[in-house]
Amino acid sequence: YRAGGQAIKGLASEFQVPAVHRRVLEDEGKEPSWLLFNGAFALFLAFGLLGTSLASVGARHWNVFNGFIRRIITEYGTALAVLVWTLVSMAPHKTPDSIPRRLAIPDTFDGSPNYTVLSRLDELEGWHIAAALVPAGIIAVLFFFDHNVSSQLAQEGLHLTKPTAYHWDLMVLALMTLACGLLGLPPVNGVIPQAPMHSRANTVWLKDEAKKREDEDGTDAAAFNVKDEAHGGRDFYIRENRVSNLVQSVLCGVCLLITPILQQIPRSVLWGFFAFMAIEGLPGNQFYKRLMLFFTDSSRLHKLTDVKDHDSFLDHVPMQVIFKFSAFQLAGLLVCYGITWAGIAGISFPLFIMLLVPAREYIMPRFFTHQDLHHLDPLDLAHQDNTDRDNTDRDNTDRDN
Repeated sequence: YRAGGQAIKGLASEFQVPAVHRRVLEDEGKEPSWLLFNGAFALFLAFGLLGTSLASVGARHWNVFNGFIRRIITEYGTALAVLVWTLVSMAPHKTPDSIPRRLAIPDTFDGSPNYTVLSRLDELEGWHIAAALVPAGIIAVLFFFDHNVSSQLAQEGLHLTKPTAYHWDLMVLALMTLACGLLGLPPVNGVIPQAPMHSRANTVWLKDEAKKREDEDGTDAAAFNVKDEAHGGRDFYIRENRVSNLVQSVLCGVCLLITPILQQIPRSVLWGFFAFMAIEGLPGNQFYKRLMLFFTDSSRLHKLTDVKDHDSFLDHVPMQVIFKFSAFQLAGLLVCYGITWAGIAGISFPLFIMLLVPAREYIMPRFFTHQDLHHLDPLDLAHQDNTDRDNTDRDNTDRDN
């Protein structure tokens, strides 16, 4: 939601003139034409990166290149796409310096005395502190929901359990927010370790392991049991580790040393990357699946239950109730997203997200039965996972009989 919304707003801003460049463009007398060129070129770069990134995700199933190269493309294709489309952005010549617009990142070691907030705390008055409580509350709500929703998406469909280490992440985030405030910096938030992309990057497919064994010792891959009982009978498992999280954090620190290089990346490439992140978060998302039901042929809806490991709500909730509940959720999403376009008032959108919690607990039961809500939007996710597994096992038993 956030990544997709930022991508849309970012691409829209490419057709607008930043105040810092308006005078230059007016003097040249080419503001409309250069503005249109910048916006069109931004769309080209953003959708170029989006397309190549989505294509690289499926490289594992390509028939060209050997397995090692396909795996490299699958796992690092997005980073390579950023490099490729950054080079493409340098192709146009005789354009103003501001076209295409690139990331505005200050030099890490500029030596200027910017961080004077801590030394001026004695200048604060009481009403300053009271006024600061408003954005502080908004940031706290945003970070709490952001981390919890991201961790839930990283587990959904992958049979993972939220670890207690995520609570430590919130504490570290609180300390980082405090430190940034004292330095006069925006609050830092990063949920890469809890992102669905990170979980999928750590996925080990037993089918690939079987193929690897076949290549190494000649064992027939068909004889290798890809439904490993140690992993719940699934044909994959997640390699849970702390190394990838540590490497990700170290690389973020390395970025401080290569700011001149990062300054060459066009902003539109960043918008395309945000769009890619948003699309990558859709698979396995129940809300997205239910929205797709609105576009599914009504005569084929019943065939969805014939698919193995289908969602339990298709068996227990009437289709009209699913449509009604999804419409409620879509309305809430549009309200929260619309608030972000309301100028300075847009910073209050986390408060509207917070209001969805009491709405789910106290208002939704007036329109839906508790049983339907349990299958469509369970409050106890752990219990829901157990219920889904029990239902799947029962369905498989019935099918075998």
